[in-house]
Amino acid sequence: LWAVYQPKDSCTNLSSFMRCFLFGIFSTAGVCYLLLRWVVLSGGDKIVKSVHGVGAAMQTDRLLGFSDIATVIIRTAGFYFKKLVVPLPLNFGIDTISPYYFWLGLLVIAGAIICLYLQDTISYLFISTFLLTSSAFILPILKITWTQIAERYVYIAVAPFVIGLTMLFLKYVNQYVPQRLTALFIFILLGWATIVTAQRNVVWQDNYTLYKDAMEKSPGFGVVINEYAIALRERGHNDEADRIMLSNHTDDRQLSSLNKIRVLINSGQLVEARSLLIDRIDKGAKHKQVLLELLLTVNESRRSKSKLKIEQHVIDLEILSTMQKLLIVTGDPFYHYRIGKLYLELRNKSEAKSSFKKAWEGAPAKSHYREAAGKLAESL
Repeated sequence: LWAVYQPKDSCTNLSSFMRCFLFGIFSTAGVCYLLLRWVVLSGGDKIVKSVHGVGAAMQTDRLLGFSDIATVIIRTAGFYFKKLVVPLPLNFGIDTISPYYFWLGLLVIAGAIICLYLQDTISYLFISTFLLTSSAFILPILKITWTQIAERYVYIAVAPFVIGLTMLFLKYVNQYVPQRLTALFIFILLGWATIVTAQRNVVWQDNYTLYKDAMEKSPGFGVVINEYAIALRERGHNDEADRIMLSNHTDDRQLSSLNKIRVLINSGQLVEARSLLIDRIDKGAKHKQVLLELLLTVNESRRSKSKLKIEQHVIDLEILSTMQKLLIVTGDPFYHYRIGKLYLELRNKSEAKSSFKKAWEGAPAKSHYREAAGKLAESL
């Protein structure tokens, strides 16, 4: 846009053709970037999907109205403006922001409108800052990232913002402030930034210190608490890690929420783990394959510990159902082989033969079970 609409105080007099040519190059580069992402990620690009599916992505526990969406966007804009000016406290995992940022966000929107009206170089720099940050305004609604709000989303926007502030200072303030005072201010500012950067470098060097710091600043953020528990486990504090995971509450859409179930499995609480897994599967939760694999593990453990034949038979039927669902989800022919073995245990030879034959036909040539599946199919 800068190429098409030159600032009013611009010293360059580019022809209309050249400005449109530059605009075409920049626009084409952006489109090509999104297309490359789509191709490389085989259509699984959340960014590109969000561009043409914003309406569908805005479904949360309830349908958001226009006023709700506008409130979230304006409040987030106010928060990021505050972070540009006063970045402290630094936090890797931000889960909530104060509703009072809405009023600061209104000032940001008003400032952007004024900059559009002025159309000078400084205004364009601030508009660039706004545009570079604007993609993060809608993340709390789309929920396509594990942190809907994060300081790193304004890293790039810092560049035009600082240049704009510097030019604003030189144009309107510098002539009224002694140079020594300006130099002292810059020295203090850079010294403070150096100390804070060094402190953050120390915190970021280890997952334990990083997530401990984030958990202290966002005590209700389940994903961060989960990562802190994993860091504790890596240090050998397994009991404390398990205690934290069992008491932690995370969004079911996060894969990390399954760690609570894994702790129950490892501690032998199979009934509780099975109940949670079935509840999630029945609700159509995300990560269906992982849920089914965990349910299969739980039922196989229950089967090995069961001593009653009636109970064993019931568990076998549930294992069979789970394997059949995994076969549909994954398409892995190895499940045909496993299903065939289970049918043998259930004394259903016709279904066992059919499953072994499908396993032999679908298995890769060098797979470890292909020959065994073929022989079993022939013998039956």
